[in-house]
Amino acid sequence: MEFKPIAIEDKYRINGYLRKYPPNISDLTFTNLFAWQKSKRLEYAEHEGHLMIRFNGDRYLQPVGPDPAGMIRKIGGRFERVDLGIAMNTGLPYEPDPAHDDYLYSMVDMAELAGDKYRAKRNFVNRIATLKPDVCELTAPSVYEFLELNKQWCKLRDCHSNEELSAEYVAVTIVLENFDKLGVSGVFVRIDGKPEAFAIGEPLNHDTYVEHFEVAGQIKGSARFML
Repeated sequence: MEFKPIAIEDKYRINGYLRKYPPNISDLTFTNLFAWQKSKRLEYAEHEGHLMIRFNGDRYLQPVGPDPAGMIRKIGGRFERVDLGIAMNTGLPYEPDPAHDDYLYSMVDMAELAGDKYRAKRNFVNRIATLKPDVCELTAPSVYEFLELNKQWCKLRDCHSNEELSAEYVAVTIVLENFDKLGVSGVFVRIDGKPEAFAIGEPLNHDTYVEHFEVAGQIKGSARFML
């Protein structure tokens, strides 16, 4: 297979596979692959009707195509972030990785925040609501204002001294700088006229929306207010 780096020009080719074979794994959106390509050395190849994603030189994400389990058996090597049903169908040994499980939330639950389960989140939301936040759609003309907030987020957390936080800062910057081209959607919050938090996401499949990033400033609870 001939792998190559993921460029913005590859969006339609890669999305062709993702739309024909909608994934359940949040990693498998073009936005995610493009945003993290620098830190994870993400590359792609087309092989026997499948989209193959390689990262860090010798690891693979779940193949996207008509027979991902069969492709895993055929290619061999180390595959990560594989849907459980597909992993079971390979007939090969596999090991769960709870640390990298996706979090799934019901939209109804997030809208209502009912019951003890969501008490802590409800308290954060109520606290932010007392500050009379302005909640608006994030659009391309407002993106550059939030590049500055992302820089503040990085500075507050001294992100350049932490490899994971630094990689996240770069990924968020890439998405903001390519907001229009990626076709993502977002929402932001202003408090006292100043940008305080934003979130960016997109549909993963027909019934799931994936939130790629939440970035917040110094006000406690503003990140939780976004979801």
